[in-house]
Amino acid sequence: MDTGARCPACEALIADRRALRHSVTVRLFGNQLPEREYGRTERFEEALRREFASQQAHAAVLRRRATDERNARQAAVAARRAEAETVAAVRREAPCLDCGRQTAADVCGICSSWRAVEAAASEAGDVTRAVGTGDRAPTVLARVAERAVADVRAEADLAASRGRAEGAAEETASCMAKLAAELTAWERRSAALDALAHEARADAEAAAAFEAELRRAHLHPSADDAQRAARAAAEAARLRTAEHLVAVALAEGRARRRGAPQQDEADPYRVGAARVRAEIHRAKAKVA
Repeated sequence: MDTGARCPACEALIADRRALRHSVTVRLFGNQLPEREYGRTERFEEALRREFASQQAHAAVLRRRATDERNARQAAVAARRAEAETVAAVRREAPCLDCGRQTAADVCGICSSWRAVEAAASEAGDVTRAVGTGDRAPTVLARVAERAVADVRAEADLAASRGRAEGAAEETASCMAKLAAELTAWERRSAALDALAHEARADAEAAAAFEAELRRAHLHPSADDAQRAARAAAEAARLRTAEHLVAVALAEGRARRRGAPQQDEADPYRVGAARVRAEIHRAKAKVA
């Protein structure tokens, strides 16, 4: 109405009605009558009305089905929301799993902080164990790791005691312990990264990266630029190697604490894989 142009909705409606008339015409008469005479027969008009009513009934069925599906989805969402609210209410009423005091979650804030202290202490022991693995006996590494764990716990206890002495609430004191433990663990991790970056494994990776970058010297403007790029690549490879060794140490520590099978125990995964390989070999032998 504003522009005077054709209305797209009306054009679509007219096209649908023309298509309906054409389909009814072809079904009833084919090409026996000229197009101008199709609309003059009562038979055609009756068929057109029946077809239109059938399409309207089908559209109504589709609308009812869509409405039912939407209502079902809304009911399912409401049921899941009510279930989640029930679970949250039960959790709010349940006591802390560690200390038994009332909490709004499975673990209260105090116990959560002390759990974080233990996690930081374990990480410190793992990264400390990773330094010097090749030239130290396992018992020595175990003692060094235990000392690192004890140091983190001691720093956490000291921070908590300092907070209590200053009048802080127990939750605040436990949070201070958590921050102190995480800081000490981060310092241990940084020291381990620095030590591992200068071990033989890191030196070998750095040398390989240096040589690889020098082989690309023709891509640099000058020999000095190539040397600088090679040194940068070597340092990056050295740091990546140290980070990989730390990540491996952390993963091994988590596996040990989960009770992973020891070296003298059979690994269930490897036993299963061996059985599968044996079955495959037997099947191939039978075919041959």
